[in-house]
Amino acid sequence: MSLFSTVRPVRSCFLLFFLLSRVLPGQAQTVPASPTWQWVQPLRPPTLGGSFRAEAVARDRHGDYYLTGSFEGTVLVGDVWLRGRAQEQAFVVRLGPDGRCRWASALPTSTNRLSAGQSIAVDGTGHIWVSGSTDPDKTGLDVDWGPAPPGARDSLYHFVARLDSAGRWQWQHPVRLLPALRSRVAADAQGHGYLNGGPLATGPGKAAPPLASRLSAAGTWEWALATGPGRPLRSPALAVSPAGALYLGGPIPRPAPLPPRPKPQGPVAATPLHKGLVLALYPNGEPHWQAQVPEVTLMQSLSVGPAGEILVAANLEQPTVTRFYNGRRLLESRLQSRQLLVTSLSSTGQRRWQAWAAATGTHYAGPGLYAESTLAAREVSVGPDGQVWLSCALLGSATLSGVQPMSLSGGNLDHRRPSLLLVRLDAQGHWRGASGGRSSELKMGSGQLVANANSAIVVNGPADPYSFAGQSEATIPLFEATAGQSDQLRPLLSVDCGTGESTVSTLAPLPHAGGWLVAGSFAGQLPTPDGRLDASSGHDVLTGQLADNGTVRWLRAGGLPWQSDVPAIGTAVSDSSGRLLVTGRCRFSPEDAPAASANSLQARLHSALPRNHREVMPFVGQVGRDGQWRWAHYLPNDYSDAIPDVAAAPDGRSWLAYSRPVRDTASWSPPGFEVLFQQRDPEGRLTAEKVLGRGNLRNIRLAPGPGAAWYLAGEVADSLVLTTAHGQVRFRPLPPPTPPQEQQHQQVLLKMAASGRVAWARPLGTSLTVQALAAAPAGELWLTAQLTTDSVTVPTQPPSKFKRLLQDRTCGLLGRLDSTGAWRWARQGLDPAPAIAPAPGNQLFVATALVGEPSPLPPPDTTQPTPPGRLAISQLSARGQVLAEWDPEEALHYQEVSALRVAPNGDLLLAGAFSANSHGGYVARLQPPARPAPVVQQLLPPRLAPGTTLELQGTGLDQVQQVLLNEVAADFETVSAQLLRVRVPVGIPPGKVRVAVRAGTTSVTVPLTLRVR
Repeated sequence: MSLFSTVRPVRSCFLLFFLLSRVLPGQAQTVPASPTWQWVQPLRPPTLGGSFRAEAVARDRHGDYYLTGSFEGTVLVGDVWLRGRAQEQAFVVRLGPDGRCRWASALPTSTNRLSAGQSIAVDGTGHIWVSGSTDPDKTGLDVDWGPAPPGARDSLYHFVARLDSAGRWQWQHPVRLLPALRSRVAADAQGHGYLNGGPLATGPGKAAPPLASRLSAAGTWEWALATGPGRPLRSPALAVSPAGALYLGGPIPRPAPLPPRPKPQGPVAATPLHKGLVLALYPNGEPHWQAQVPEVTLMQSLSVGPAGEILVAANLEQPTVTRFYNGRRLLESRLQSRQLLVTSLSSTGQRRWQAWAAATGTHYAGPGLYAESTLAAREVSVGPDGQVWLSCALLGSATLSGVQPMSLSGGNLDHRRPSLLLVRLDAQGHWRGASGGRSSELKMGSGQLVANANSAIVVNGPADPYSFAGQSEATIPLFEATAGQSDQLRPLLSVDCGTGESTVSTLAPLPHAGGWLVAGSFAGQLPTPDGRLDASSGHDVLTGQLADNGTVRWLRAGGLPWQSDVPAIGTAVSDSSGRLLVTGRCRFSPEDAPAASANSLQARLHSALPRNHREVMPFVGQVGRDGQWRWAHYLPNDYSDAIPDVAAAPDGRSWLAYSRPVRDTASWSPPGFEVLFQQRDPEGRLTAEKVLGRGNLRNIRLAPGPGAAWYLAGEVADSLVLTTAHGQVRFRPLPPPTPPQEQQHQQVLLKMAASGRVAWARPLGTSLTVQALAAAPAGELWLTAQLTTDSVTVPTQPPSKFKRLLQDRTCGLLGRLDSTGAWRWARQGLDPAPAIAPAPGNQLFVATALVGEPSPLPPPDTTQPTPPGRLAISQLSARGQVLAEWDPEEALHYQEVSALRVAPNGDLLLAGAFSANSHGGYVARLQPPARPAPVVQQLLPPRLAPGTTLELQGTGLDQVQQVLLNEVAADFETVSAQLLRVRVPVGIPPGKVRVAVRAGTTSVTVPLTLRVR
């Protein structure tokens, strides 16, 4: 089904938010009900995007497979979605025998906790055991890890968890390990779990972590084996029999060889060597037997065979000479270091046979495996037929002689990157075949595998995209090797991690025809109703039109690539005919021939570029109702991070404000700047231009006001001199901060006429950056800003002081200013709020939660993690009272709201991007919670003159969108949910007046008498 054939309603709870806001004394209580998501239209690539890394695989008695590892973002495993966050998170995936995904489940942890699955096992009851690593500094487990032993590494911090057969996580515990390659978990037929570590130490002393331990099905620690003499230094290998016998493999100390001869610079210490040791334990943890592998080896993996035999995979630590091959005494052979060695032990610890990879040039009286460079063992597994499978890292070339002679090669010798190779032995230890090497050239990953009858399944961990079997954009973490099919690795699972990204920066209503115009950016590929868009050269501009029900009518690409780290769209507004004005910035060279149609943004800008221009420059353009670019112009500016702001009139005219460099060509001195206010006709032609002042003003926000007035806010980069109706106003640069820190810039606000004449200019402060500006009735202003320092003082009466809630976390500021630019009030937001939407009744919607009274807060708590991104919507009155505040529980992962609009029926339209990991833009429609209709209980005074103020008292009045006096709309202000103030029109005739209020689609006639004198 096409992505655009239907608009999917949100059905499940993806992200819960908590609100830190507190209501002000005397204000109305917030609405506890959740709003209704009418529709959510994703404008994103076919997949959300992320990363996927498989580390281990296990199989149950029914033939199903289980994967664990780590992932980020949202990925598609087969045809099942696995949804997470933007940080590393452990997972478990269940696959059928044919590789089809049955379910996928992520480890439930706090947002800031990193985790990764490293080992997995299935017990006889069908439950899944997982162990892995976790971040000790960002763990979600409230535990005391205790002091780390000398030389400890991050690998000491692990977890163990258990799931049922349906993928529900039952419990999880922190685990402490000795320094080891990775955590290991195993399970028996009775439902017990085994680890190469144990519980956290308690009490004084904090003893070293155990060598191994056992847990019950309920997660209770039953016993733990401490380290001691005659036991391995650590246990990187672990296996368990169905009856619960535990086998541990690891190194034990061995006397060091004689030190090398002294060199001129001094003696060199000998490298300590180790022997391999296999330790067998009874199910109750008591030692049973131990066996040493004679050669100097590094233990890698253990596996228990169908007859109770134990297979040991290890690698030689140094070159050596042996006289044994497959249990027979033969000629001496040379064995190189970093070569594999396989040993078979009986259930009592007696050696049955050994096999290894010999050096090239060694001659045997039989078949063998010969390696020229490195052929190192990773994992071993025994199938039900007794065949032994090994996953190996191959770097260089190797030869398998005998029944199926093969020449093998793999890896990158220049970068020392090995490739994956699977080799197979029969139950007697004879080399029988190999898979991989010559044709697949798969980079070596974890290499964990599970053997079946006559085949093996291997995990190849890295999430690099493979060009394999025609799947060029998919991660293939699982492969199958079959005996007798030499050099073949069949992909068993495909994980789609996404191929692009998109974001919606702004949206504007489409007059008359109904619907919404959107603008943003995208990369990679993006599906459309009639095909797809491509941004093959990088990112591109995205414009589109949606119907009122969320259906996509069309999407268009600008055909214009630019730097991936440069945002594209600044502002987009519509006129009464449905044309869309867009501002942004881009990098484009005139030498690049236009690759798109003549009506693309690329083609429109191509002819206007100065010769040999390769800089990032801002632009302004207009998109017609059919999605084609009617015109576009570059705006010269030496600051590549500057984007002009634009506003539109109903007749299609546009107004722009930006800073332009002015260079003295005679002296070639550094350029100065001037602040421009321009007017363009519907065809993009410049019709008027006014220089507001000399200086550089950045991050400009432009808002039209009543009576043809304009408001402009910006950041003074250097100095600024403005000519106002009362003379010149100078804003000087701030002195460098002491002690040295990030330079702060002064924010200014000015009011001007349509002709560009500045009425007044006011400083706003130095510790905030204006994000949004909107005019309110009577010339007042709504303003949102972002705090840029740890504290800020806003010049309200009395002054309001705010401090950053958490260290390294940006906060928002919301305020209202009167018609002279003076602050009336200010409130602090938990998050910055770049999206605001004025509403009828002099109200405002803002996409953030508000904190309580504007009073000093305690110092930032540096011990607390940054809270997760969330979405909250607040509705405020003109006096700053929170009329309603919602936490939309049925939301998607909204962490960025770029645009917010109020529909004629009172619904809210939101646009932006999903959570940072999902790489997808969206447009959504939200219906506020259903509430009882407004009730007007009293009109005060009942008799009044035209032009005076009427008060409506009652309940639910904050919902009112329109007040009608004799069917004529009157200006009004929402003071609270219990009070409205209405200005009686001057031209209303005397006599009895009918009063009605409208809220959404509901119109209520007030059954009270009002007379106008």
